[in-house]
Amino acid sequence: MIYLGIRILSGPHGRRSSDSDPSPQTASADYLNEVVIFGPLDKTIKSDKFMGGKIVVIFGGGDLDLSQVKTSEASIDLELVAVFGGARLIVPKNWK
Repeated sequence: MIYLGIRILSGPHGRRSSDSDPSPQTASADYLNEVVIFGPLDKTIKSDKFMGGKIVVIFGGGDLDLSQVKTSEASIDLELVAVFGGARLIVPKNWK
């Protein structure tokens, strides 16, 4: 368990966020790679070539709004891991 925690916190592609700003952020990203610890996840993503991503939320939560993304891919892999927290995922209406 300790090894897993250290690996998540020090992963080469992860980014820790502890912003206390409650306002949602808007970002343009084709691939998400986020680690949120003790902070909000409130983000709106805009992209014309969205590929998916990986998000880890530890002791935090919030909204991830993907309703404005577009993709040409047949399927997208988006991994969302929440440990002692939660997240609401908002996707485009035409997604299954």
